Amino acid sequence: MPDFSTLSGGQVLLALLVVLIGACVAMFGHWVGVRQAAGAERTSDRDRAFEMLKWATALAAEDDAGRAAAGRAALRALGSGGSADELSKLVANEVSVSFATLGSRPRTAA
Repeated sequence: MPDFSTLSGGQVLLALLVVLIGACVAMFGHWVGVRQAAGAERTSDRDRAFEMLKWATALAAEDDAGRAAAGRAALRALGSGGSADELSKLVANEVSVSFATLGSRPRTAA
């Protein structure tokens, strides 16, 4: 067992400061990581919303009345600020079709 009785006050203070600075660096690193994760999540949500907007717009312009109605319902839901999960439920309930039968991507002209 080490003998700590020979340490001076300055050495004890230095040891405590090193521990305190290490804890501060760890908390700062955690704070930076949380901010970056939140920014990445916002970017992901924004990208998902734009993808849903493009999909709904293309679907609303379809010749098929059922697909066009689903697209218009999706656009109304996007306009009201609903999340993508709420959007899926709303469109499926309003049009009485599932997204599986509509397809996950709009048809594009070649």
